[in-house]
Order: sequence, then structure tokens, then C-alpha cells
Amino acid sequence: IPGTGAVESLNVGVACGVALAEAWRQRLTR
Repeated sequence: IPGTGAVESLNVGVACGVALAEAWRQRLTR
């Protein structure tokens, strides 16, 4: 299926963004 790799990359990027946002939020909360 063409484009599957792009979708996976997008999902990985979103997951990394969410993880970084959570890490920053916890760091700022302390």
C-alpha cells in the first residue's frame, strides 16, 4: 500500500511529540 511508510513516520513523529510534551510538562511542574 503506497503511503504506508509516510503514515508510520507521521505516527512516530506524533508519538515523539506527545512524549516530549509530557516530559516538558512534568519538568516544568516540578
